[in-house]
Amino acid sequence: MFDLAFRIFGIKIRENSDDISSWRPEVKFYWIYDIDDRPIGGFYLDLWSSREGGWSSACLTPTPFNSCLPVAYLFVDSIPENSDVILLKPRDIETLFHEFGHVLEHVLSSPSVHESRCLDFGSTTAPREFFSVLMEIWARDPSFLSSISRHVQTGIRLPDQFLERFDAFRKFRSSADLLMNISQALLDLKIHELPSTDIETILNLYRKEM
Repeated sequence: MFDLAFRIFGIKIRENSDDISSWRPEVKFYWIYDIDDRPIGGFYLDLWSSREGGWSSACLTPTPFNSCLPVAYLFVDSIPENSDVILLKPRDIETLFHEFGHVLEHVLSSPSVHESRCLDFGSTTAPREFFSVLMEIWARDPSFLSSISRHVQTGIRLPDQFLERFDAFRKFRSSADLLMNISQALLDLKIHELPSTDIETILNLYRKEM
């Protein structure tokens, strides 16, 4: 994941957990550097979160009155307690990459980084989900999954046949999902055209349109 971030954004990520305090010993801390090895931000990584799913949040944000480097939290509940083995399901990988994208958004869209021209995204122009969706796309790419996946016991890469079936399964009924999104968007537009927005009217319209 870090190598992918370097290839896409030209940033380097290095662990520095020994010098940073955290809320539990398993939590890792990483500094992010630009192409010239200048620190531009950092993030905490907690893979033992008790909260289901994954989430990320800002820890430190630079402002005109605060010249700190941007720092973020990244939580994913992908590792059971007292487990020495990391087994990630495809959905876990997507969640990790998606939330890591939000970390990149927080760090790379900060004014200090924008001024250093690490990436041409100002804090007011970066699309909210750009980084997370971009990283999530790579998390579903069969060739990329092959490069990061190994059998837990033998260390052998996943066979191409498995990755092909996985990709086919992911794309199954994708057109139906797209139609559902479009129909919901059209319904949303119609709701805003209604003179009355009481719940019964909305439900009747939903049953009619859907």
